[in-house]
Amino acid sequence: MKRGFTLVELVAIIVILAAVFMMAFPLLLNISKNSTEKQYETLLEIMCDAAKVFDDETKLEYDSYEGVDMVKISYLMDAGLVDPNLKNPRTGKSFANDRIAILWDYPCYIYEADDSFTPSSSMCNANLVYNGYSQQLVDSYPGIIFDPYFGTNAGEYTITATLNGASDFTWEDGTTAPKTFTCTIKKADDIIRITEKTAQYTGAVIEPTINVLSGLTPTKTYYSDSTCTTSATPIEVGTYYVKVATPGNTNYKSANSECVKGVVITE
Repeated sequence: MKRGFTLVELVAIIVILAAVFMMAFPLLLNISKNSTEKQYETLLEIMCDAAKVFDDETKLEYDSYEGVDMVKISYLMDAGLVDPNLKNPRTGKSFANDRIAILWDYPCYIYEADDSFTPSSSMCNANLVYNGYSQQLVDSYPGIIFDPYFGTNAGEYTITATLNGASDFTWEDGTTAPKTFTCTIKKADDIIRITEKTAQYTGAVIEPTINVLSGLTPTKTYYSDSTCTTSATPIEVGTYYVKVATPGNTNYKSANSECVKGVVITE
């Protein structure tokens, strides 16, 4: 006579099946994501090639900024270069209202119409420090114009972000008016280099060679002891220690050297 499963056996089977499912679910999810991304990348390649043809041959309306051509995908659909029924596998929405950024030396990028956000200081290039050269203040975002885009001197820069094609895109709050935020280039550390000098007594003050990165005029204080507590003037025979300070300016922080041997005057 056949007997059925006991309650304990049924519970055990359910637990085992649940454990198997929990182990397999991440793998299945990953396979699904990989499939979606492959579809997206394939469509992006197709539309990128179509956009380049469109850009070369038709020269119709598009936006261009910083060498990046922005073409509405609906133009490609109207021109018969792209299937008008194509949908974004990531979102399930039509590509029609999106734009494609043509980066000739790099892969193209799709700027989705609902990619709305609010410009903020989080868009600034982090940890910018004065180096004497022009530096890019903010990362590039297709469809957005930043002014100023570069900065040289240390300080805060008020960046104005303007939608490049405001009729097609909005900020997160639904508006299209330019928005401002602040990016900062920090002051650089000043560097003081002291080269010890040994010379014979002449009756005149003898000083070490001092180089300052900022080019600012340093303040020098001399001492007769290695702890730099007793002030002295390096004229007489002996060993002298020095501390050097710079005042700082708009691009450099003020700086103070350690107490170091600076001058040795011999007989």
